[in-house]
Amino acid sequence: MDKIRNILLVDDDDTGNFVTKMFFSSNKLGVQLSVVENGREAVDYFNSQKANYPDLVLLDINMPLMDGFEFLQWYEKNGYIGKTKIAMFSSSIREDDKQRALPFKDVVDYIEKPLTLSKFKLISDKLTG
Repeated sequence: MDKIRNILLVDDDDTGNFVTKMFFSSNKLGVQLSVVENGREAVDYFNSQKANYPDLVLLDINMPLMDGFEFLQWYEKNGYIGKTKIAMFSSSIREDDKQRALPFKDVVDYIEKPLTLSKFKLISDKLTG
């Protein structure tokens, strides 16, 4: 993967989603951003893709219907390992949340909201080598 082109944002915070959309728009990073509001919608998104998975999923933890950890369990159980990379994207600064997330195979980072250029560069560097 030479560049992050498609990102799926999974987060139920409308204000935070607006800020994240503005981040990508104002920084002209050439990213196509899709947004769903919880893990259940992310499941539907993945099930609707034939092979065009996002390069990166920005995954919140605390969401209704299906939280980030439940989504990660579904993702691995249903054969999606290796299809994309995931960065946990949360307002939680709890170390136990980070330690719980990082063992999942496609989780490459755990970052605190909001997204900044330096945080995005760190994730991008991990994905693009």
